[in-house]
Amino acid sequence: MASVSLEGVSKRFGATRAVENVSLTVADGEFFALLGPSGCGKTTLLRLVAGFEAPDAGTVRLANEVVSLSGWALPPEERRIGMVFQSYALWPNMSVAENVAFSLRVRRVASDERKRRVATALAMVGLEAMAKRRPHELSGGQRQRVALARCLAMRPAIVLLDEPLANLDVHLREAMQQEFARFHREIGATFIYVTHDQAEAMALANRVVVMNDGRVEQAAAPQALYREPATEMVARFVGHGMVVPVEIIGREGPRMLVDLWGVRIAVRGEGDAGECRSLCLHAENLVLTSQTTSAIQGRVVASAYQGAATVLTIQPNAANAPQLRVEHASAPPAVGASVAVAVRDGWIIRNTA
Repeated sequence: MASVSLEGVSKRFGATRAVENVSLTVADGEFFALLGPSGCGKTTLLRLVAGFEAPDAGTVRLANEVVSLSGWALPPEERRIGMVFQSYALWPNMSVAENVAFSLRVRRVASDERKRRVATALAMVGLEAMAKRRPHELSGGQRQRVALARCLAMRPAIVLLDEPLANLDVHLREAMQQEFARFHREIGATFIYVTHDQAEAMALANRVVVMNDGRVEQAAAPQALYREPATEMVARFVGHGMVVPVEIIGREGPRMLVDLWGVRIAVRGEGDAGECRSLCLHAENLVLTSQTTSAIQGRVVASAYQGAATVLTIQPNAANAPQLRVEHASAPPAVGASVAVAVRDGWIIRNTA
């Protein structure tokens, strides 16, 4: 196993800031996810860890050994890392077994040892019976397993995964998520997983970093990212949180009392009386109510059936108020109906900058 440490790492491509002053530490054996929208810098950060790019500033360490400095990077083949790409990157003229063995041959691993590693890796991904097939004879999920087996055969201390499930349909993605989690438990390597899909990151990782515009917005456990976002960007990106303006009234027991469009509600977080802050709300924490004095008044502008619940879009009556989404389990009101919404939970965002 090996830890990964980045200290003040920056990378630009011309005038484009890809990564800006990022400092992170990934512990030995951790499953760590880099999450963010397209263009946020997460793949560039992965390439800096892999050695495909050299930083313009900062230091990258693997297992406490410096592997990158400004303008210099130890080559990827000398870093004891394995990579799994979105594109699979399989040789079409080679069999499954030959694809898995290719990197071992390049590194001149002895023939008997190479065969043992290939067999073990194919067994781990459940493809022993397909060792002689060519990539075009496999499904997308099976090709992804071959790419993973090739990585595992190298016995890497660090496994880097760049959007590995992006090309698979939803059912295969769910199945492969479970497989990645199993492989992590079994081999004990450090995993760094790049994705724009928050469901993947939240399901797999011990800790998630949310990136935006080349910078780290927040690094935390999935539950903390969802329930206690540090910035408005994280609140909106993780769990489709809704951000609304509130004024803090003061503390009420373990919670804070805030004013939301003239309605007093108790929420989690910290703040000083009189402060104007932003509040993160989630659809499952809003509920339709028959009360009128302690609820937000509005009307239904859209309704979307989603199986276990109907997601209602509510336009509050308050001036300039953003729309709210409410998960409603019973028969929904009609579009255009007037409703009252009670807030059961919310989080005062620490940093609104």
